Amino acid sequence: MKNHLLLLALCLMASLAGAQEKRMTREEMFPKSAKYYIKGGAEIPYDKIDSVMQSWGGRFAMEHRTDGNQESIYLAKPDAEMMKRQQEQMAKVNEMTGKVAPPFELTDINGKKYALLDLKGKVVVLNFWFAACVPCKQEMPELNKLKEKYKDKDIVFLAIGLENAGQIKEFLKTNAFNYTLLSDGKKAADAYQISAFPTSMVIDRRGVISYTQLGGENVEEALSMEIDKQL
Repeated sequence: MKNHLLLLALCLMASLAGAQEKRMTREEMFPKSAKYYIKGGAEIPYDKIDSVMQSWGGRFAMEHRTDGNQESIYLAKPDAEMMKRQQEQMAKVNEMTGKVAPPFELTDINGKKYALLDLKGKVVVLNFWFAACVPCKQEMPELNKLKEKYKDKDIVFLAIGLENAGQIKEFLKTNAFNYTLLSDGKKAADAYQISAFPTSMVIDRRGVISYTQLGGENVEEALSMEIDKQL
């Protein structure tokens, strides 16, 4: 299977109401071009998705897989095991706070190289994401506002994507993301203990991770507060 992108379903718990609060259309959350399945079970006709969601009380988990140009989305009802895995992932991410940020060398979608060691002395804001991640798309307008807010400050905003440069450029045809976009970031995500998306981090001028956030709730406000502490 090519371009197999797996999002820990547990961090994608959402509801249609939540999507509407973020002004996300139904088709943005459930693209018609994808095929839908109950995880471990049968395919779901597109017009039956709402019924499945309602039967689960409006809360669900999503897992995206791509094979060539075909996207498949697996839906599951959150259970105790998923919640446990979510807590474990949150603990791993939170444990990174206060530690020296693992070094990485990545290339942006235009071919420019970025090495974290070269950015020491600057405040660095990271976002780990991938194109099929619905919550990643939901928080991008807030992240764009954040970057605009600090455009005159000596802060580096880097988005570490899992896809290659071509795939990210294709994504940008229909989505705006104004961070510096780094491609092929899976090894970097692994080094930062990231297996749930989106995750944001702030690295201080010493190169130490000062803040981590799993998920995008109140992301602009939360990151702004941490950035202001580091200025």
